[in-house]
Amino acid sequence: MDFLIKFILLTALLFIPALTSAEADRVFRENHKSIVVVTAYNNKGQALTEGTGFVAGEDGVIVTNFHVISIASDMKVKTGPEVMDVEGVIHADKENDLVILKVNTKNLPAVRLGNAEKNKTGDKLYIISSREGVENIISDGVYRGIKEITHKRKVLQVAAPVTHGSSGSPVFNESGEVIGIVTFSIKRTQRILLAMPIDLIRDKIRNRKIIASKSNAIRSYKETPERWFYLGYFLIEAGAHEDAIGVLKEAVRLRPDFTDAYYYLGSAYEKAGKDSKASEAYKKAVMTASDFSDAYFSLGLTYGRLGKYRDAANALKETVRLEPDYADAHYNLCLIYLVLKDKASALEEYRILKGLDVNLAEKLFKSF
Repeated sequence: MDFLIKFILLTALLFIPALTSAEADRVFRENHKSIVVVTAYNNKGQALTEGTGFVAGEDGVIVTNFHVISIASDMKVKTGPEVMDVEGVIHADKENDLVILKVNTKNLPAVRLGNAEKNKTGDKLYIISSREGVENIISDGVYRGIKEITHKRKVLQVAAPVTHGSSGSPVFNESGEVIGIVTFSIKRTQRILLAMPIDLIRDKIRNRKIIASKSNAIRSYKETPERWFYLGYFLIEAGAHEDAIGVLKEAVRLRPDFTDAYYYLGSAYEKAGKDSKASEAYKKAVMTASDFSDAYFSLGLTYGRLGKYRDAANALKETVRLEPDYADAHYNLCLIYLVLKDKASALEEYRILKGLDVNLAEKLFKSF
């Protein structure tokens, strides 16, 4: 299997349209010098992967995603023209895909930390990303709230107009404070970024003590289910769906209750045209986390393509029960009701959709 070769060719960066609004300009102006590029190298000094990070302490405290460095033999941090060696790891949270690195420098401009709990659904948020050779880029998004994607894992949801992952990018509130760290995304009609709350590492950022060498931190990660999960996720993004299937199966073998891995295994099967196997993976995702609305949604769509319309309706009904404003789910549930010739239920879904998304409702109206 050549998934590792494909993986090291990936870049975990976000390609985001630049903004010109006054608020975005202010947030960018105050924070762009705190955004860094984190590059992982092999033992021959060749660059493997690249991600965004940010300065959390002026004495060289850098936050990024763990998967950005997970296959490295060495790593470096670049800010402006300066390239810095990583001395070691201050904190590693493999399950939540976060790592705090220490570089040997002083007087770096650090971000200010905020609190996601103070944000309200609908608030404007900003994401700044970076990549080698390109100026930092800012994008705006809309806060969708805190969601428990498994029983032990809460994330921030941000609706943002992006086309790729955004590993390690800080999420800023309107005051220019970091409230989260983007780790990966899910696809609906609109892309939803998932960001880890800054509270997960707030206390760790204050610690300046190196707890592990960079090589030891990476070595201990290589056989964890999290490593296989993130590898599988980025293989899906690269279009290597068959390779992703094998990788994600390893993740669930190592951890049979790994909800996120089942969900993306279903996605890999789906993209590979294997809807029957996709439905089995999505079913395991909802079995391990019964409140996982996105897994129910994907299960419903998969059942629909398989012609299992009653099962599709049940899965989509569970989706909107868990997340009543899930416009795409109401849209597809209406279509399923039309196939089942249940026009009364279809009209009810149409009525609900009109209050959530006028454009989708107009598209749906043509189906009646």
